[in-house]
Amino acid sequence: MRATKLHLLSDRSIKRINEGMTADGGGLYVRRRGDNRVFVFKYSHQNKRKEMGLGSYPSVSLAKARSKAAQARERLGDGLDPKLVLIEHVVSESTDIPEAVITFRQAMDRYLQLRSGEWSNAKRAKRRHFC
Repeated sequence: MRATKLHLLSDRSIKRINEGMTADGGGLYVRRRGDNRVFVFKYSHQNKRKEMGLGSYPSVSLAKARSKAAQARERLGDGLDPKLVLIEHVVSESTDIPEAVITFRQAMDRYLQLRSGEWSNAKRAKRRHFC
């Protein structure tokens, strides 16, 4: 990665930017579409150009976006794709499914048990058994 200037933007300049992408340096950009401003980290990994969203402004501050971009650059330096690392982290946290969650089939079986007595005949009850 070639040396680039960092921290070219300020909070004031982010509020004034025009439509499109504006660079802060080091792969960090602010994309403006309409009234929305989003921080984007642009990078290349294995000869492919990629983008990684870092959050919307002002929910994510400029300092926080710069910190996230610096972490992403560190991961790139280690040979890792920062977007994949983030996805793996999110997936590993969300794999703990609570016991109270039931499948569609379980819900349907419960429904059929509760409502089958209300139907006029057994033939209709069989038709309603979808699973």
